[in-house]
Amino acid sequence: MSLLFKRMFMDWKFMIDSLKRLLDFLGMERLSLNRPM
Repeated sequence: MSLLFKRMFMDWKFMIDSLKRLLDFLGMERLSLNRPM
């Protein structure tokens, strides 16, 4: 039971990290688009 819970927690953490990375990437893209070179 604890093993399953741990695995679920790891998957959840991985999903959260991926989402954060994606949001950061989108934010950087938006900033680079707004800022004239």
